Amino acid sequence: MPEPWVYAWLGVEGVVYVGATALHPAARTWLHLHDEDPNVGPMRARYPELATEELEVVAVDLPADVDRQQVRHGAVALLAERGLLSDRHV
Repeated sequence: MPEPWVYAWLGVEGVVYVGATALHPAARTWLHLHDEDPNVGPMRARYPELATEELEVVAVDLPADVDRQQVRHGAVALLAERGLLSDRHV
């Protein structure tokens, strides 16, 4: 069974993206930035410049019974409150 994850992409100016996935975050990040299908690689389709940037991926694996989307929304709110989101956050 896939594990739930919440992850963030850190650019030089702060967090540019926070995601939630059942795939390993490294695999999901690669798909986001490199898959030509916009349903699989939506960040490539919308923000192709991200694929050429150096981004650090920070991830937290969650217990199976936790709603990863709820955790993701909470993480975005907390990062915003602390001023850690990039002006380019998507």
